[in-house]
Amino acid sequence: MLDELTDFNEKVVEIKAKIAKLEPDDWEALATGYYELGKECYELKTGDGFEQAVLAYERAIELREKLSLNDENCNELARIYIGLGNTLDDIGTGDSLKRSRELYSKALELREGLAINDDECRNELAITYKRYGNAQVNLGSTTDLRQAIKFYQKAINIGENLSKDNHNFQVNLANCYMLCGIARTKLGSYNDLQQAIKLYKYSINISKNLPEDNHKFQNGLANTYHNLGFVQSELGTKNSLIQAIKYYQKAITIRKKLPKDNLQFQKDLSNTYNNIGNIQSDLNTKNSLEQALKFCQKVITIREKLPKDNYEFQDDLASAYNNIGLVQNNLGDLNNLQQAIKFYQQAISIRKKLPKDNHQFQNNLARAYMNLGTTYKDLGNPNDLQQAIKFYQQAISIGEKLPQNNHEFQNDLARAYGNKSIAYLKQGNFEEANEAAETGLELLRDLEINGNYVLRSRREWLFDLTVDTYSTPILFKFLPEFVLEHLDPVSEGAASQSAKMHRSALNGLKELAVFAYYQAPDLIFETQQTIFKLQQIASLYFAGTATAAKLLAQYNQQQVKNSKQAEQILKEYIEQCPNDVEGYQNLGEFYRNTKNWSAAIQCNIDGAKAIGTSLPKHATEQDLEQVTDTITLFIDSCILVRLQQSNQIAEYDAIEDWLTDFPTLFTDRLKSLLTNHIKTKIRPELRQKRDEWLNKSQQELEKSFATNNDLITQALRETLPKNMQYLIEQLSYTQTELAKLDITNEERLERLTQRAEQLISKLYSGEVQEEQQTLANQLPEIWPNLDIEDHKLLATALYCLNNENQELLRLAGVNLGIALERSLTVNWLKPVRDNLSYNPNFPLSTTDSGLVKGFLLPKYFKNSAMPSKLTLSDLISAFTNIILKAEQRPESELKQQLFDYIQQNTDNLLNNSNNKTRRQNLDLFREKRNRCPHFKDDPFTKQDAQDMFNILIESDDAFYKYFVGGFEIRN
Repeated sequence: MLDELTDFNEKVVEIKAKIAKLEPDDWEALATGYYELGKECYELKTGDGFEQAVLAYERAIELREKLSLNDENCNELARIYIGLGNTLDDIGTGDSLKRSRELYSKALELREGLAINDDECRNELAITYKRYGNAQVNLGSTTDLRQAIKFYQKAINIGENLSKDNHNFQVNLANCYMLCGIARTKLGSYNDLQQAIKLYKYSINISKNLPEDNHKFQNGLANTYHNLGFVQSELGTKNSLIQAIKYYQKAITIRKKLPKDNLQFQKDLSNTYNNIGNIQSDLNTKNSLEQALKFCQKVITIREKLPKDNYEFQDDLASAYNNIGLVQNNLGDLNNLQQAIKFYQQAISIRKKLPKDNHQFQNNLARAYMNLGTTYKDLGNPNDLQQAIKFYQQAISIGEKLPQNNHEFQNDLARAYGNKSIAYLKQGNFEEANEAAETGLELLRDLEINGNYVLRSRREWLFDLTVDTYSTPILFKFLPEFVLEHLDPVSEGAASQSAKMHRSALNGLKELAVFAYYQAPDLIFETQQTIFKLQQIASLYFAGTATAAKLLAQYNQQQVKNSKQAEQILKEYIEQCPNDVEGYQNLGEFYRNTKNWSAAIQCNIDGAKAIGTSLPKHATEQDLEQVTDTITLFIDSCILVRLQQSNQIAEYDAIEDWLTDFPTLFTDRLKSLLTNHIKTKIRPELRQKRDEWLNKSQQELEKSFATNNDLITQALRETLPKNMQYLIEQLSYTQTELAKLDITNEERLERLTQRAEQLISKLYSGEVQEEQQTLANQLPEIWPNLDIEDHKLLATALYCLNNENQELLRLAGVNLGIALERSLTVNWLKPVRDNLSYNPNFPLSTTDSGLVKGFLLPKYFKNSAMPSKLTLSDLISAFTNIILKAEQRPESELKQQLFDYIQQNTDNLLNNSNNKTRRQNLDLFREKRNRCPHFKDDPFTKQDAQDMFNILIESDDAFYKYFVGGFEIRN
């Protein structure tokens, strides 16, 4: 025996040495030695380790069974059975799982018959129940999971009555609660998931009181947080996903403090990272998918360091590659899809080397092939679709060899058939698509025939897909037969009670009726008969139920187009069954869909009152909690409707007030429970929603700032902004705060402008000192004649121009526009206006029309109060007009009078040969300046800003100099 054992580690060698020194007939000592050796080999968690553990445990059993079966020996023999059962569980083949259950059964039989009745012995019995439950979970069917829960509950009942001071007892009890939660999670119904959450929380409450310096205890606590996160993610709501991430983070915080040389601890840490990545992937936004990639990489980094000879670790590594492939696939562009293919191929390469007799490993391999097929399907061209079908078929070939009573395996197999069908549909191959979809559908019907209904939602998906595959003239005529095969109660395995399948069938038959009317009149009668038959089936299975009322209402609303009749049907059902929660939910959903918000709110309030007032006088605490949970659903619906109607801060405040008064509708006992529930759960969730909305609103405002001519842009046009990133951030924040106030846009703009002016007044000139020096060197003649505001505008524009930030580039353009506007008004027009103000009899020509006379002179030159501000476009249009007139040299009275008040420089700037270039530059400047605040389809680019800057500063034409120093006013 010893020669068959391989040296693994020091502890194994040490035990083997002790065994070698024992006498051959010392059976008890030898049995104990082999048991210890089996435990050590098992702890290695490698393929060879498991193999040697089995040999050692079997030798220990052989020796123990030679001893007299007193209580002590029976207890020790049971312990060996359990150790061997654990090893066989981890090996994971069909035969090993079956044998492990037999071993646990033997251990249970021995321990239930013991006369010893102390805490230690009772704890051993609880462990045996737990192990038997584990074996049932590993078998995986719904029946097995239900059985497992019973055995876990037996273990819990024992553990609750053991000493609370014994840490080992408490660890086992916490573990039993957690394992029972896992079994509930695997069952997957909403009720089971809620029960799982309670079980995990019981486990956490126990584990929190265990010593923090015990690493195994702490890892157990982390495992429970991890599982609690998983069940929250399974619930799938936005709030539950947020909760899931919080629980996973708690698990990670604990796991990071555990020894890094413990392989199991590292594997568990990678599992938690993996699950956070899965949630981020499921959220399916660009940002969340990028986060998912980071978590996937963390998982791979840890798992690539784990031993390569451990099958479980290798399967986990393959899962990491598979998951990062899923994320790349969800990102969806060509490069991502190609990356996904590489990762799936890495997963497949690893899994092909794992034991083929391990069903879980084989199912995981099939899943990797299926995911690879899906990526090729998403690529979508003919060759890729053919590749997709090939990989789906490989997944199917593996899946068909796995146990048919395991719903996880059957779910994946049916999904592979469904995806294969979709690939065929994309090819336009309806017959092959039909065959694949129906084959997957038959698998799930067979499961239901055998009493397993956990995959009903998958069956409904495949049924709907199969109906689509009949949409071709060749197959259409077979649709009535198919529909009745799955919905007629006389057919074996019919799902007559599935409302979703009824709706899919009716939609398909409706299309068939249209087809028959135009192309196959002989099918009309059969189609009508099938529809009539389905109505009979629906009336049989849904008569008198809320579902029946909903189906009938949908028929009237969608087919007959009679919404009033649909509403009446739903209202009449509530009158007949005033305590049926589903009836109120259906009517409330109808009102939401028709956007009758007030009726939807009232319907939910009526439902809550009806349920709350239907309680018996002597209701138990459990009854009260159940009713509280139901009323909470109605409260959530009311909040949803109110937020759909209006998502402003004022509405959140109104809901808070409404929640305060709501419990007063009920009796004191229920009122107390509801008040506490609102305080501890509903209000925090509402405030979280409010914060999320505020964050989203702020993001939308920031996006609006980047894509629209918003209030900030207007404020910038009304002020002399700093045009720095700080100014953008501060004004964005101000706008967000103003958005919360119930004021007009004009008021918001006014306040925003005031804030902009405050920020501008605090400008620190040192921030653009380098740019100011650059401009001083570039404009040696002009710079000293410009005032501080000109310096600030131009230097800030240059600062923004040198920055790649899109917003700062736009602000560079805005700033340059303001600089030119200021030069035209302050340095040129204002002196002219001031001069004209001393000449009230300044004559205006009655013959000269145009922008200069009609707008510029009356509104600016002649009116010192400036009743309306001039825009940059107004000013440039006027100057272009003047220059154009100067080029054409018309002898207009207006031009002559205007030039009388203007001293031209020695170069005769208005009349020289550069007039045309200046006019073109003005037009170009205006076009680019006008695009700065107006976010059109084509973005404002760095070149746009550079062109504006060149026109003002760097052109050979000395354009900016022309407007600043070209004219002087005659006294």
